[in-house]
Amino acid sequence: DVIFVCVKGYSVDSITELIKRASHERTVVIPILNVYGTGPRIQRLVPGVTVLDGCIYIVGFVSGRGEITQMGKIFRIVSRETLEAVQRDLQESGIKAEISDDINRDTFVKWSFISAMAVTGAYYDVPMGEVQKPGKVRDTFIGLSQESAALGRKLGIEFKEDIVQYNLKVI
Repeated sequence: DVIFVCVKGYSVDSITELIKRASHERTVVIPILNVYGTGPRIQRLVPGVTVLDGCIYIVGFVSGRGEITQMGKIFRIVSRETLEAVQRDLQESGIKAEISDDINRDTFVKWSFISAMAVTGAYYDVPMGEVQKPGKVRDTFIGLSQESAALGRKLGIEFKEDIVQYNLKVI
């Protein structure tokens, strides 16, 4: 009844035939990728089922050779429709499942944080915690977050709070 799409963004095209074979007219497809706008993309590729938009928040870093450490207990799924049964199942499995009143905004905010953090971390080769210290790393992260906010406003997205302050809080 529910298909969670959990692949890398570049693999979405390769799974559409599987979704078509595994689904029926009442199936709900929920993508939970670190990619903004995946739901509409899958809906175009698989028009016979209901595809929601969603995203997943998992934050981690390479902590050693062959080792990845997850930061905190953030593992949150956001969905556009009111899917209380799916939400209950996920919560019973220990996953913090939230139902969004504006999935476009919520996935954009999440994308803003991940993008600014990934670019800053890659450019300076630093872990996330460096963004909390005054200096050029933090200034770069703030500048990228401001650019994301400006882009979101141009797309017509109304934010609940200032993206820069939100992104600094998430770390």
